[in-house]
Amino acid sequence: MSGGPLSATPGVPPATPLLLDACAVLSWLDPDEQETVDSRVRIDDVFATVDLTDVSIAVPTLVEVATVLSRKFRLDEEARSIGDDLDSAGIRIVPFGVEEASRVPDVLHAEEITRQVELDAGRKVGRLSLGDRIAMAAAESRHDTLVTTDQFVVRVAQRLGFDTYDYRAG
Repeated sequence: MSGGPLSATPGVPPATPLLLDACAVLSWLDPDEQETVDSRVRIDDVFATVDLTDVSIAVPTLVEVATVLSRKFRLDEEARSIGDDLDSAGIRIVPFGVEEASRVPDVLHAEEITRQVELDAGRKVGRLSLGDRIAMAAAESRHDTLVTTDQFVVRVAQRLGFDTYDYRAG
């Protein structure tokens, strides 16, 4: 993992455990993203107050990260090593099973309601990717705080009643 910069004012993460979604991990690794944020703040700064054994990523999210690294950024070596890199940083890679999958209908329902509320308010409406739904279902099932940079994910999670953390929001 590159340990790239994150944010000028990262704030303090909420109580652990934390579950990473793909957009959070990719924002650390995306060279374009790294050019737009304060280079003095690094991934280690964000998790300085967190026991990294309480930070995890679900296997399908890891697959999504590797796919984007390879397909979008042409970072094949990074894609091949991302699991080992996260593991060596102390971030646990956790399975996604039947319990987590059973939460997907709840996520879909909350997404539909959130989209309709935003349409009715005349707002630009987001959409969850399959990876977003997987990360949200895993976080809800595990009672973890979801680390994300996607504000639509945050709004849907609020409707579901579980915590999110956007390190860029501070």
